[in-house]
Amino acid sequence: MTAPDILAIILDDARASDWSALPETQRLIGGTWLSRFTINTPLCAPNRSTLLTGRYAHNHGVLRNSHPRGGWPMFRPNEDRTIATLMQAAGFHTALAGKYLNRYVGGRQPPGWSTFYVPLPPSYGVQQERIADRVIQLVSVDRTEPLLIWYTPKAPHGPVDGVKKAVDLRPRDYDSYDAARREKLTRVDQRVVEIAAAMGTRWDQAVVIVCSDNGYLLGEHGLVGKGQPWREATNVPALVRLPSLAPGTDERLIGSVDVAPTILRAAGIEPPEWMDGIPIQDGRARDAILIEGWPDGDPAWRGLRTTDGRLYVERSGKSPAIYDASETVNLIATTDPMEVAALSERLAALVACSGAECAEKPGESR
Repeated sequence: MTAPDILAIILDDARASDWSALPETQRLIGGTWLSRFTINTPLCAPNRSTLLTGRYAHNHGVLRNSHPRGGWPMFRPNEDRTIATLMQAAGFHTALAGKYLNRYVGGRQPPGWSTFYVPLPPSYGVQQERIADRVIQLVSVDRTEPLLIWYTPKAPHGPVDGVKKAVDLRPRDYDSYDAARREKLTRVDQRVVEIAAAMGTRWDQAVVIVCSDNGYLLGEHGLVGKGQPWREATNVPALVRLPSLAPGTDERLIGSVDVAPTILRAAGIEPPEWMDGIPIQDGRARDAILIEGWPDGDPAWRGLRTTDGRLYVERSGKSPAIYDASETVNLIATTDPMEVAALSERLAALVACSGAECAEKPGESR
């Protein structure tokens, strides 16, 4: 049986509310909403590394976008073990078009990619149409081998990078900034229509995954940006079309760490033991999912999202916190100390896990 084409669309800084700017993408894919899709490390380079490797940031080592311990230089030791190398070895034509990793300087094509089209700064912003054109060109060619397309437009990414205080943006600046972000997504929506048309009948059989590299705060908690544990940064629903997944809504806690093993399973490739994630197709349900971050200028943090909607966070040098579903009320003072200890133990186990054991530690269940 021939493996299906696989198209992964990785948005850049999208929020949950931004899906309203992608109506045609939703219509064409149909599929299943992953309503509680969780971005394990809500920052570009760390989470893009997680998407490519199926490993938590504490295992692949990319903790920030740039030095120290960040960006492409920290990812290079991982490049021999990605979905690209695994799928190319299995006979796929693997193609990345768009953004790769922060601080990628060119001059060396990473292993595993049959086609690698990554415009470099400062021209990246003006190359968005050419990126989509390259995807259309790739899918328009008659091929005997299946495709993995990793399409990564820089949308709706804007000029505000990192985290800033919301008071630094005046109301009119905020409105124009949000409008510019949505305009970029509208153009991506139009290009997805063209990609689907270019694929023809192959589109109907293709596995498609659309997610974001991280979420984005636009004034919530007094912040504009990413890198923090709040819902706006770490919970952006994803849309998938998998033959083994029923259309509708899947409310399991599913993370960006699960994307790579899910793609491999869809391609008929067994995910390797060194991957931390769980294929969505396995049907396993977590009762808590790991999130972690190392934001520049702020204390490192790690936390859990639980099935009952709570957020447990530990920050370096600070007392732990437990937030209710609104994420505005800290419940730590009224929570049983035994329960706090159990959450802390669960979190410590996940932070220490690696590979297949990540699905077997406290906090996750088969």
